Amino acid sequence: MSSRRARRAPRIPSRRSRTRSSRSSKGRPPREKGRTMSDTRARMRAWWQQLAAIMLKEAKQVTRDPSSWIIAVVLPLTFLFLFGYGISLDTTVIRVAVVREDDGRDARALAAALTDSKWFAVVAAHDRGSGERLLQDQLVKAVVIIPAEFGQRLDAENTTAQVQVLVDGTEPNTANYVHAYVNAIWNGFLAARGREQGSPRPVPVSLEARYWYNANAVSRWFLIPGSMTVIMTLLGTLLTSLVIAREHERGTLEALYATPLTRGQI
Repeated sequence: MSSRRARRAPRIPSRRSRTRSSRSSKGRPPREKGRTMSDTRARMRAWWQQLAAIMLKEAKQVTRDPSSWIIAVVLPLTFLFLFGYGISLDTTVIRVAVVREDDGRDARALAAALTDSKWFAVVAAHDRGSGERLLQDQLVKAVVIIPAEFGQRLDAENTTAQVQVLVDGTEPNTANYVHAYVNAIWNGFLAARGREQGSPRPVPVSLEARYWYNANAVSRWFLIPGSMTVIMTLLGTLLTSLVIAREHERGTLEALYATPLTRGQI
């Protein structure tokens, strides 16, 4: 058997009900835009007032707690002092041993140029063994060896004169300084020798960096700005964890949750 379901026709409101609904909609006053803007401003003002109140409360608690004073004041100053004065990448005077195996005029001139340098404090060594022992005992940072027949090789046309430099590799920064200083003294020695002989030898082109900030390249002024950022990051983390731990120990964390503060404000 087939059953048919009767479909109900949509109910058409009468004329009287339509007139009533239209009258009620016309009689309702429209929403004012200025009212919503004022409500938004009031909520924002209340939000900032709550944030200022909790900040004032936490500031008072931090000032009353000695441990907070240590973390907020003593610890950053200690870090700045250590990073500013305890850690230094500057090299002023480097102790260098000079081994001169040639008694010629050029060898003595090169040794005198190393001795007169403002970057080196030259320590005389009699032979290679004594120079290496000084380097192993860390009494010097480098050993400059002027080999035998240095002057003859320098005057010859088909041979090259070589100078050996042994550097302590435990401090790469100091090793780079020694290499650069010895290279500069070697180039100056060649230029002075060429002027004396009337045939100046061309010095290879060298690149020199010019610093607009910290022209003297003092490492302290490079380390302190970066260390201030690191210290402030650590300080914020430590103080936040200290405040939350103190609220939990004193049992006032639940009371803080009961306040109308939002998660962002806390």
